Amino acid sequence: MTHNMCPGKIEVKQGPLLLILGLVLIYIYLLKQGRGSDVDIVENEKFWLKSSLWVEDTKKHKNPHKYDYLMNPEGSICGEPTLKVDLLVLVASALKHSDRRLAIRETWGDKMKMDKINVKILFLLGTTASQDDQLESQLNTENENYSDLVRENFLDSYQNLTLKTVAGVKWAAIFCNQARWVMKTDDDMYVNIPLLMYHLDTKYNSGSDRVITGCIKNGPNGAPQPVNSAGMKFKSVHPPFTAGAGYVVSGNLIELLYRASLSISIIRVEDAFLTGYCAKAVGDIEKQHDKQFSCGELVARDCDMKIKMTGHKVTPERMKLINTKLENNLC
Repeated sequence: MTHNMCPGKIEVKQGPLLLILGLVLIYIYLLKQGRGSDVDIVENEKFWLKSSLWVEDTKKHKNPHKYDYLMNPEGSICGEPTLKVDLLVLVASALKHSDRRLAIRETWGDKMKMDKINVKILFLLGTTASQDDQLESQLNTENENYSDLVRENFLDSYQNLTLKTVAGVKWAAIFCNQARWVMKTDDDMYVNIPLLMYHLDTKYNSGSDRVITGCIKNGPNGAPQPVNSAGMKFKSVHPPFTAGAGYVVSGNLIELLYRASLSISIIRVEDAFLTGYCAKAVGDIEKQHDKQFSCGELVARDCDMKIKMTGHKVTPERMKLINTKLENNLC
């Protein structure tokens, strides 16, 4: 009797072996596909990393802005560049002013109302000279609850307001460069957002205008100039600029202003620095004075805010009172 198989060899059927090999290949393919999807998701979430402004931090500048982020909501405020943002509001705030920030969130900056009209709001902060554990705990809790704090590693002080403003402009240029308009204001301001948006939508073509509007100081058609005891006007030491309590910049200027700020010696007058010197360096910018913006005067009557776009020196309690009157048509 003859045998086709050699003695000592085991016959292995090819059918099961090919099936196992096929399943392994399919598993490896799916594994790679899964990893690829994860990478795509991460890259999609980190689209802002492609901004050329990150590279600027590695270059030598006269006024480099290399401050690390201590708190940064990144893309969670404005989303991807394809998402519509009509107005981004940058609120300069002090570390211990949590009551003012809360009042803004509960009144003119209410997130649910702002999202409906494509308006985004965030608060700009610095840090302390010495460790304050209680304050840090409060800020961390606030950040967890609202995710609207942009905090950089520079001393939070009145003298550093220029750094805070530049921090906001840099953040806007990187994380919200689709914004049609960007506003800078302070945490003691009441902003009539509906009136402001109506004003911007009806007066300007934000796709092409290069505009800074607010209370223009040192300009011939702006706010009245201060005078001395002899009745003579003080000589202007800065180019025409917009009062920092509240002004609006067309979105197409934000990156240009930030890049200009890197090459200009910093001064402590934050509004003159950005809307005066940086704007002058950029060039071809229209500065529009509008009397509906506060030039620093106090809000005399609550109902004045019905026809004013910004109101100055408003306490948290009064902010809520003004908001109630405006929302309930009591003015």
